[in-house]
Amino acid sequence: MLPIIEKDSLPIASSVILRFRNKLYFEYTAIDKKYIDLYPNHFLHWEIIKKTHSEFGVRIVDLGRTDKNQHGLIFFKENWNAQRIRLLEYNVNPNMNLKHSKLFNTFRIINKHLPIGLLKVEGKILFNHFDC
Repeated sequence: MLPIIEKDSLPIASSVILRFRNKLYFEYTAIDKKYIDLYPNHFLHWEIIKKTHSEFGVRIVDLGRTDKNQHGLIFFKENWNAQRIRLLEYNVNPNMNLKHSKLFNTFRIINKHLPIGLLKVEGKILFNHFDC
């Protein structure tokens, strides 16, 4: 589903929502910050939960992952009576943490200044050598 909240015929909030059996997944949500004082996300969540519960029998709502440092988002989700669950991540090669390596960070800094054509060539060469 792709619900859109409008004000004066202008979209001010939307979400990408997936449903599988009796479970609802809020995958992505966006809001026009000019209208944040109207709380469109609250309205969006409430209407979607009501509709999917009555029409599809949805019983479980997954509000998605949240970084532990996103206190405002955690507060928002906990006010929907969300329960935190610890997620485990699996890494095929635990000894290679590519995103924290010096090589990765060096390429990240350099790549900000390279033209798109050169980045495409770099990608074709490098992606064959990394398992990520």
